[in-house]
Amino acid sequence: MPEDYEQAVIEWAHKYNAYQRIAATPEQLSDQIRELTAVLEREGVIPEWAGVDLLRGWAFYIVRAHRHGGAYDPLFVEYPEMVGILDAIRRHPAASQGDLPPSFGATEARPVEANDSAARSGGHLFIVNGDLTRIACDAILIPTDEKFRIEPYWRGVVTHDVLPLNWGSRSLIELPAKFRVGSAESDKIAVWLGNVGQVGDQSGFEVFDAKIREFITNAKSACNTDRPSRLYKWPKPRLALPVIGSRKGGGHQRRGDLLKGLVRTLQALAGEHDVDIVLVTASDKAYAAAQRARTESLRGADLTRYWGFDNDALIDRARSLAETAIQRHLVLFLGSGVSAGAGLPTWGQLLDALAAVAGLGKGARKRLQEKDARDYATLIERRMAERQLKLRDQIATELTAQCYSLQHGLLASLPSKEAVTTNFDTLFEVAAQTGNRKLAVLPNDPRDSGGRWLLKMHGSVDDPQRIVMTRSDFLDMPRQYGALLGLVQGLLLMRHMMFVGYSLKDEDFQELIYEVRAARGGTAGRGTVLTLFRDELDEELWSHDMEVISMVDNWSGDQPSVEYAARQLELFLDLVGYFSATCSAFFLDETYKE
Repeated sequence: MPEDYEQAVIEWAHKYNAYQRIAATPEQLSDQIRELTAVLEREGVIPEWAGVDLLRGWAFYIVRAHRHGGAYDPLFVEYPEMVGILDAIRRHPAASQGDLPPSFGATEARPVEANDSAARSGGHLFIVNGDLTRIACDAILIPTDEKFRIEPYWRGVVTHDVLPLNWGSRSLIELPAKFRVGSAESDKIAVWLGNVGQVGDQSGFEVFDAKIREFITNAKSACNTDRPSRLYKWPKPRLALPVIGSRKGGGHQRRGDLLKGLVRTLQALAGEHDVDIVLVTASDKAYAAAQRARTESLRGADLTRYWGFDNDALIDRARSLAETAIQRHLVLFLGSGVSAGAGLPTWGQLLDALAAVAGLGKGARKRLQEKDARDYATLIERRMAERQLKLRDQIATELTAQCYSLQHGLLASLPSKEAVTTNFDTLFEVAAQTGNRKLAVLPNDPRDSGGRWLLKMHGSVDDPQRIVMTRSDFLDMPRQYGALLGLVQGLLLMRHMMFVGYSLKDEDFQELIYEVRAARGGTAGRGTVLTLFRDELDEELWSHDMEVISMVDNWSGDQPSVEYAARQLELFLDLVGYFSATCSAFFLDETYKE
């Protein structure tokens, strides 16, 4: 066997990998791979179940392993045909995996370089069940028709039922500011109108395809990711759109076909344009059907191609959490990091902002950061009182927001009925109560919600005087909420806890673990905490209580940015949602048949 076999394989993979393309457009590459696949099929080298997408996926796997020191072996174990295929391409005579050189799979993983983190992963398609008009992103697409008619469910961002505009030769228009409504943060999101309306209810995806592509291209070109008014510093432009045509747009009776084409096209566009796309469905049925469409589009593909994790072990972790969620055993714990993607401050940032309002200088604020957060808040309250200001009213002002983060949307889309948060904002409630979904917000609103509830342990901005912030507030909690906390402790004995948005050093997190330990007789157990960066000492410290899953666990040089790590967490939650979706929600609905 030739000695240059390994290098020949790598060169082939680089040549035919769409994400690592060399002097070729996506269209040219697809044509090249399609022609190559046809030849190999005729020669009997590629089995019938293989094709263009799978071949490209194999190439991506090889390039990724070569660049980042991963192992090749799993690919050749799962697909022994790869050896023959590559030999046919390179005209080498090897016939089995045993003929591969020993260096295949022998390299050890090396640290990730921080400065090439964003380049390793192309854009991604996220799928959430939610409200398009309330999600934090750079731009959204609102569907309309040639007469600019706006349906009631889009009124959250558009002022008129019918807009006095003119399409001219265009089919896509960025909505002028004078026709916009909403909060200050929603003004930071570009709204595009698409002339997509069709007559009847039998339109298939093909009639919407070109306009969806036009939206992604134009919105990405118009997006300035360096603008200071951006809600959050997402690593890539973030564009959101609904299931075009599925309501009154002309494809109501062909929703299955719409979703199949939409998911396939958006996945390709995300990679081609290097943007993150959020497909926002408006019901449990549509969400489940969108995930089913994604399952079919990825059949036989390597998931690492679509979920670009630094740590591929995250795929198995996501699958395990999804199984727990399907069994309705997963209870969510949400910290302030979840709201950061909506432009809200983290716990430390909130305290610093409040201290500035109270008149504390930078030096004093820096020293106070070393104090217990509850004592810090106590001092802030006293200083504010001297200025005739109320701490809790200021908190409500700082945390007033209308647009929920992608993390909120992904978490609210999971099949979990119970959630607990120490956050004061109302964004998870917004994300979780779309369509016909109800949510009881405890302790203030114990409505009948089919068992779906959120416990706000420290109060809420919609009732600021009951916010728990200072040392005395925390000491008073057992008296005020003792019965409710006892009920929750009993529930936690039978659930798997997933903590998101917390630092392991947060007082809130440690307090929650203490409560759970008390309920379980000395050990928290059966829990998972999702962190952004790996800390081996923290893992050891919490090893008896929690499994710590870190999004970025190995790097050299400067630590990757928080925004990059937060996107890795979003990818992880999207994968948990993908694994946990079932067909039961839409199974009997004929409109979702393809």
